[in-house]
Amino acid sequence: MSIDAILEKLNAEVKKPNFNQGVIQDYSNDDEIGTVWYGDDYNYNGKSSPKPEGEKWENKLANYVTNKWADFSAAFSDVAEMQSGKLKIYREIHVDDVEEFLDSLNKSTTIQGFKGIGIYWSWDKDVAHAHCGSGGHSVLLEGLVGINDINYKNTAQKNLNPILGIGVDENEAEIEVKAKADITIVAVHASNKNIWQGKVQIAATFKNMVNAKYKMVGIS
Repeated sequence: MSIDAILEKLNAEVKKPNFNQGVIQDYSNDDEIGTVWYGDDYNYNGKSSPKPEGEKWENKLANYVTNKWADFSAAFSDVAEMQSGKLKIYREIHVDDVEEFLDSLNKSTTIQGFKGIGIYWSWDKDVAHAHCGSGGHSVLLEGLVGINDINYKNTAQKNLNPILGIGVDENEAEIEVKAKADITIVAVHASNKNIWQGKVQIAATFKNMVNAKYKMVGIS
């Protein structure tokens, strides 16, 4: 499999009906959307979706998505990497004790309350920052995910989003994996140094799964 194969799957989602509206749906009541995206010609009515005032709104949105897709596909082709037929992904997390965390990786142990390694990752190592949680020590996980374990609709919409997508300061370069995905952790980084290297398979989430078949690791 290749980067082009992933882009083909993402582009298939972009071409589906109602995709364009989904790009801005979650942020239609956001003041920043009102100033950055709609401008003076549009407003929103306080509901879940914006109420355009101009006849050309749909064309404007379509043009926006087309342009953003071009920017995203170029960046993804340039930055994203494949390894062993899987996409390389990154996720920053906070741990209470780095040595304990690495030891749990090696031993495949678990800590009470751990629910999986998470579904929100990044295809760009440089912007893979933790956006929730605090305290402890930050470590950057480097993993691999199969192309059939990616949520392509959500990934496409988030990468084209005016607030979090490509070309903005808060760009997260997000890859959302499926809840039942298996992530292969191949490296852990801290303070820009590689502090662990190996190959441990961890579930994105253990909900509705048989835990015993997955490698488990404790995370604060």
